[in-house]
Amino acid sequence: VTPGAPEDGNTANNTLSVNTTVDNGADLRFLSFVATPNPVTAGGIASYAVTIANNGPSSATGLSITFNLPPGLQYDSFDAAGGWSCAPSGAQVTCSNSAAVASAANAALLTWRAKVTSAITGTLTTSGSVSSATGDGNLTNNTSTADIVVQAGTDLSVVKSVSAHPVL
Repeated sequence: VTPGAPEDGNTANNTLSVNTTVDNGADLRFLSFVATPNPVTAGGIASYAVTIANNGPSSATGLSITFNLPPGLQYDSFDAAGGWSCAPSGAQVTCSNSAAVASAANAALLTWRAKVTSAITGTLTTSGSVSSATGDGNLTNNTSTADIVVQAGTDLSVVKSVSAHPVL
């Protein structure tokens, strides 16, 4: 109370409350994104192994990784291990996993394959971006790329013929 100040005739309005919603937060990042064999022969199959890490502080749920395939690569298949599922749509492949990834832990290994569809050579770069249903406060580490070198292939065939010679 300040001397000489008028008295507050309504003390019911002397407090204020503010509710703040704090969302869970995860920090997903590509721990590894590797293509093998490297180099791969034109017309061959490249296998991509992906590990996503969660730096926390909260668990991440509903992981989704979108891969952008360059011209010359076509999605082939994936390994269903670890709860992953993948679906292609044009030059993109989206893989998802509903399992929770604890803070300071890695998601199950994701392995998927793509076919080199043309007789091209050189380096093909596939990019990936990870997200989840859990908020991510650091989006700077949610993307990665994997390069694969394509070498010219040879299409060989073997022809076997038998000529009949009479045996005397």
